[in-house]
Amino acid sequence: MNTSSNYSDIRFGIQNNAVRYSWALYFLLGILSSLIGDTLILVASLREDAFKIKKFLVVIIQHIAISDLANTLTFLIPTEISLLTNSWVLGDTLCYIRAYTAYMMYLAGMSLIAVLTTSKFLILRYPLRAVSWSDSRAHQVCSLVWVSSLIMPILFFAVDKDDVHFDYRVYNCQYKLSSDVWKKALIPITGFVYGIVPNVVVVTTTILTLKYLADAMKFAKRVQGSVPWQGAVTVPLTSLAYCVSTLPYVVHRIASRYIHEDPPGLFHLQFYRIFNFLLMINVAANFYIYALTIRSFRSFLYSKVLSMVPFVRLACRNEASVEVDGGNVPDKLMSGSEDTTCRHSRDADDAQGEVTGAVTLDSSLLTSKDILSAATLDEERHAASKNNSRMSESLV
Repeated sequence: MNTSSNYSDIRFGIQNNAVRYSWALYFLLGILSSLIGDTLILVASLREDAFKIKKFLVVIIQHIAISDLANTLTFLIPTEISLLTNSWVLGDTLCYIRAYTAYMMYLAGMSLIAVLTTSKFLILRYPLRAVSWSDSRAHQVCSLVWVSSLIMPILFFAVDKDDVHFDYRVYNCQYKLSSDVWKKALIPITGFVYGIVPNVVVVTTTILTLKYLADAMKFAKRVQGSVPWQGAVTVPLTSLAYCVSTLPYVVHRIASRYIHEDPPGLFHLQFYRIFNFLLMINVAANFYIYALTIRSFRSFLYSKVLSMVPFVRLACRNEASVEVDGGNVPDKLMSGSEDTTCRHSRDADDAQGEVTGAVTLDSSLLTSKDILSAATLDEERHAASKNNSRMSESLV
């Protein structure tokens, strides 16, 4: 391992202990979010009712979750340990493993996000063609992403396998890219292919997806229908988290070739550290995005939480079994109000994700015909609700 680099000197580390421990807390939150959240995503993706979106997209989500877990093991956890100890204590072998896998996992995660946003747009734009897209095809596409990301560690080994050092700017082991071969040819080529292209694809396809959904919303208003925005915004929010996390780092890597500081100052020390640490957002954010935007995934989470709190189920069942004494119905039952926890408990018991009393559309197959059908179903349900209200009034 190369220890002669300037950035291997502790004077380039974080001198203020309070700041260093604050960053350690930041990474700890990311580690917990990724380990728990991505594991739940993988478990939920194996169930038919947890992700009510096209199976092709579910497979891509599985691969993204695997990528995030791998990044947690090779990026977040080593950084957390180094921040707490203010040095690298994991040994040379793990240092090499971290340096060689870092670019691979980063490139794989970035490319998988690009595949997700592109697939989402194509499914919306060409729903009939997308019907034939199988989960096996999705696995094949994602496998190509993983194989292509192996190019960087192969190049590391071929050019200079020992060009690895511990970098106090980011508190992790890095491949230094110090050979002239990297500076003259490989950095521009690999930077364009793996840095610029995926970001352009993510931004472009996200804009096209939002434009398509905006047009769909205008049409839905004309036919008095509705667009299922909760499911539709999953991919744009994933793209937003990706851009906030990744674009500053990519821009800094490009600009650093033209900005020189001697000795290294704000740009090469503080900005590089902050932009590198921001990469954690892309690793930890997906769980929260899916929980926020996919109703069936939320129902799956409710069922898991309630299964660990059995007394909540018992209380809800006791409430449901209240007997009418002397013809007097409790005001709570007459008013139709219901405790939120109990309602989620019954939803989890009955269907674990089935949404009742509302029109649910698969946002991955959203077409004009779907929106018109949704509007018709809304009117039918509204009429049925009025009839039920009249019957209740007559019974009272």
